[in-house]
Amino acid sequence: MAMGVTEKRIQRKSRESYGCVICGKTIWGNCDYIAVTTKDSQGVRRRYKRHIHCDALIRLYAERNNKDPAEVPDYELKAWLESVCEAECMPGFSKRCGQDRLSCGQILWLLLRHRPGFGAIQKSATQGKGEEDV
Repeated sequence: MAMGVTEKRIQRKSRESYGCVICGKTIWGNCDYIAVTTKDSQGVRRRYKRHIHCDALIRLYAERNNKDPAEVPDYELKAWLESVCEAECMPGFSKRCGQDRLSCGQILWLLLRHRPGFGAIQKSATQGKGEEDV
């Protein structure tokens, strides 16, 4: 995205299923999610839908690294979460526990437990577990 991106975020309840732009998994119907609208310096608008926990993680990463959340690439976020897992979560254990880092309860607890809305973050990470992604 171009520099000078403005972002508007609104929490909504889905009426149908959508794909999360961060993790690629399904945001199931009747679940809360974050609707993001961005506008760049040329006036181009883009709309995205994110799980609440994916939005919280990307915003925390951006805050800690002095970046604009709209300009953080997915691979950079995932690499950071992998390093958090290896350093904090699973020292001395296998690096491949099989848990998705974006919805890992331990990582969410370590990084976001002191943030407002942690209950909604936990709920978002567990919605749709065990169901097939579209």
